[in-house]
Amino acid sequence: MDQLDNFMQSLVPAKKKNAPTVTQHNALIRANYDYTLREIRTARLITSKINPMGAYKEGQGILLEIHPHEAKSIYSEDGRAFKDLWGVFERTILSLNSKPLQIDSDRITGHINFTSSVYKDKVTGYFYVRTTPEITPFLVALHKGQFTTIPLQIYSQFKSKYLTRLYEQLYSNRSMRGGVKKYKLWTDLAQLCGWSGKKYSHFKNRVLAEGQQKFPSFTTLSFKFEEIKKQGSKAVEGLVFTITTQKPATEPNPPLFPQMSVQQLETIEEIRSQLISWSVNHLTIEKLIEDPFQYIDNETIKAKVLQNYTKLNYLWEKMEYVVGAKSVKDEAKYLMMAIKNNYTDKTQTKAKEGTKKKKADENQQAELASIENSIRIVRNEATIRRGDIAAAALDENPELMEELFTTAARKYKYKESLDDLKNQFHKKGIFRYHIIQQVTERFPQLFEKVDKNEKEQLMELEQQKRTVKEKE
Repeated sequence: MDQLDNFMQSLVPAKKKNAPTVTQHNALIRANYDYTLREIRTARLITSKINPMGAYKEGQGILLEIHPHEAKSIYSEDGRAFKDLWGVFERTILSLNSKPLQIDSDRITGHINFTSSVYKDKVTGYFYVRTTPEITPFLVALHKGQFTTIPLQIYSQFKSKYLTRLYEQLYSNRSMRGGVKKYKLWTDLAQLCGWSGKKYSHFKNRVLAEGQQKFPSFTTLSFKFEEIKKQGSKAVEGLVFTITTQKPATEPNPPLFPQMSVQQLETIEEIRSQLISWSVNHLTIEKLIEDPFQYIDNETIKAKVLQNYTKLNYLWEKMEYVVGAKSVKDEAKYLMMAIKNNYTDKTQTKAKEGTKKKKADENQQAELASIENSIRIVRNEATIRRGDIAAAALDENPELMEELFTTAARKYKYKESLDDLKNQFHKKGIFRYHIIQQVTERFPQLFEKVDKNEKEQLMELEQQKRTVKEKE
């Protein structure tokens, strides 16, 4: 009967799917445990199968079905093929069960396991996992402000368990206003990242610095951190993070899942989480994500909006408008009015114009710096070429070499022997410069080509400088 039901169900047209997401209670994100990267990915895959807004029975876990291709997708990221996929999955779950999480929430404190059982159906080939009753309340029936949602796809981008955990810690503390998180002891954060090293410099270089470099390349998250020194010491004691989320790019409207990039999926979850916190209706949330322009009735406003915004970019800007507004009691209602009427904060507009001008100035300074560097390179190369020409001329005329070396030694009061001066000449230094100067004065015709090339290149670079400076 079950097989017949499954067959009949397969004939029903599939509904449009959203990207799988991982939703966890923040207390679970901030729990202490020591999972490997594969164990983290497995735990997040299991979590992605749970409806975080669903209900659960007290004292019971949730039985979840995992398709083999889902397990394969998270295990194949390291480039290896697994002949015994079930064996790998089973061993990973058993390893998870041997590593209880140390959790401290407003409800419980202590150690809990993630799963209670794992088995394979020999008929279908599907894997089954049951969560423990203790961990289930941290995965379902979650209330706004308590949880963090992250696209499952993002976990395949991390090649380090430390970066995975750091990302979760910081992402759970971000906000549209800009998140700030303080750790009194850097070791507190290190422990949450699964780091057991004792030296801060190692943690900084291998985790913090690497996260700063890599997160912006494949996520919307970026961060800065300030080190808090121990009083009367140079040793770092604590850390303060400033966490920012990138605004959606003004690029063509993204395709539907699964063609979306990780950043687009992450942005959508950021939007969804914020709208849930404002008590926006779930159906309305999905409609807004799909097309916020449908709520604009005025054709003139719509035409202007369509000309200047993409869908996610427009929705994000109106959310920023609500965040920046003062004395808003009903964010959901105010957001819908902002979308419908294209409310624009003049302060935000000025700030954007200022940011745009600052960016233009920075780009101009970068261009000028690049040109100045090119000028230095041209001059250095010409100097090197003159030195080579002078050396070749002196090698052909030993008498002239001795004469110039003696003159330079007398004029500039060198006390070294002639042989020592010859050695100095073949090294970069002031003596070499003095000799080249004398050869240039006596035989200017030898350097005409070098001088001409240098002059032409410098004139071209100076023209480039003038062009850059004339830009508005």
